[in-house]
Amino acid sequence: MLNTPLRLEDVQWSSTNGTYGQLAISGCTLKRFNAAEARQCLAGKRLVIVGDSVTRFQYVVLAYFLHTGSWPKPIGNQPEHPSLANSKAWGSVGAYTKGTTALLGGKELCDCSGQTDNRHFMGDGFSVHYFQYSDSQNGPTPWANGNIKGRYGFPPYLDGPMPNTTQNPADTIWQVPVIKALTGPLAKLKPTHLILNSGLHGSTNFWTPEHAQNITLAGQSAVAGQQGRVFWKTTTAARPSALVKTHRDHDATALEAARLFGWGVYDAYAITRPLVNLPRPPMWDTVHFEAGVYRELNLFLLNMICSE
Repeated sequence: MLNTPLRLEDVQWSSTNGTYGQLAISGCTLKRFNAAEARQCLAGKRLVIVGDSVTRFQYVVLAYFLHTGSWPKPIGNQPEHPSLANSKAWGSVGAYTKGTTALLGGKELCDCSGQTDNRHFMGDGFSVHYFQYSDSQNGPTPWANGNIKGRYGFPPYLDGPMPNTTQNPADTIWQVPVIKALTGPLAKLKPTHLILNSGLHGSTNFWTPEHAQNITLAGQSAVAGQQGRVFWKTTTAARPSALVKTHRDHDATALEAARLFGWGVYDAYAITRPLVNLPRPPMWDTVHFEAGVYRELNLFLLNMICSE
């Protein structure tokens, strides 16, 4: 059930100690992993995640949990640092990138600049990688033709003679469409679990049948050597006033391709939909959530992976 689209009516959020909600799914008992259990589950695994800024914040919250053993506070504002889920609270994107990387105690490699944000958390015997999708298009076949960028020579995929870790976006050396990224730089990480998300950059319903097939074949190719799994992550819900509208059918074409190829479905839309219409939604703008929501999204993801 966890690896398939959820029924909207089965998703519930319940209060804990009157402070913040916990996710519940009717008919399922979700395990609430502590950090030791999560690390044990991830042992020997390499998670590669492609997505938008919502997915990036989710990655940062997960990496922090795996490193420190504690989930970050729901809205931050602790004396030592602002919220890990709100880059604006840090004053600038650069300050957020440097500050959150520093909190991970040297276990994260960040290929980051103003336009590129690829982050690699290296745990003990496992790794979690996030690649930012960029350059959304408004015409036909968006996302599939959009780019993933990076720098040769930046670990953990050493293709060049020297690491390049400057903050200048002009120093980007490789920039390829998603399909080529899946069969090239991302495949070199040998993912055991690949999670793809078009996010707020456009609905997959503009895909042509050819693009849908090419994306699914590229995803399968990236995990084939490890006999890994691919998951399509549905786009998280947005507030009614958001500039970019999301809805249940936002990922319909991708979900159909996922079904045909036996991919799992990580239904982030169904999970977050009940939150966006609350009188006081746990969000800091119309599309980005507080850290506690990413905690629950990550716990759901761990349940998906660890129940295989």
